[in-house]
Amino acid sequence: MLKILEKAGVNLAATSRGGNAVHNAMKNGDIATIEYLESRGLDIDTEDRVGERPIHIAIHQQFESGMDFILRRKLLVDTINQASDHCGTPLYCAAKEGNIDIAERLLCAGAMVNAVALPGNILGPALYVACAEGHAKLVRVLLSHGADTDVKTSRYGSAMEVARAFEQKEVIEVLENYGRSDVTGRITPRIPDEEEDI
Repeated sequence: MLKILEKAGVNLAATSRGGNAVHNAMKNGDIATIEYLESRGLDIDTEDRVGERPIHIAIHQQFESGMDFILRRKLLVDTINQASDHCGTPLYCAAKEGNIDIAERLLCAGAMVNAVALPGNILGPALYVACAEGHAKLVRVLLSHGADTDVKTSRYGSAMEVARAFEQKEVIEVLENYGRSDVTGRITPRIPDEEEDI
C-alpha cells in the first residue's frame, strides 16, 4: 500500500496530528512498515508535536520488536537519554509503565539510570516514578543498576519520600532493605542494628 501511495506522490514524511507514518506504524505494531519507511529515508527518531519519539510509543504500546528495531540503530542509541516534553526519557516512560524487560533493555543500551526526566518534574528520575507507581520489582532493578536514592527534586529529596508520599508499602520495604547507595553506584544491603528485631 505504501508503495502505491508513494508512486502516487504521497509524502510519506507528512504529519497528521503531530505525528508521521513512523509514529502511526509504531502505534499499530507494524514492524514491516517501519522497516520500509526507514529504507525510504524517513527519520525513525523524529518527534511529534509534544516531543514524543517512536521509542516512547513502542514503550507505551509494549511493542518490544519496535523498540529493539530502534535500539539496533547506533545513532538512535545516542539519543536514548533525550527527554520528551510529554513523557520524559524512554527509561522514565518504561518506569512509569512498570515494564521491567524494556527498562533492562534500555539500561543495557546505555540509558542513564539517574537522568532527570523533565525539568521541574516533581518525580525526578526513573526510580522516583517507579516508587510513586508502586513498581517494587522495577525499583529493585533500577537500584541494582546504581539508581541514586537521594536525587533532589522540587518536591522530594529521596526515593523514600516519594514512596511514603504515595503510600507504596512494598516499595518502602524494598528501599529499607537496600539502604543507601554508596559512591560507586553499587547497592549495599542495609544491616539491622543489633538492637533491631531481625
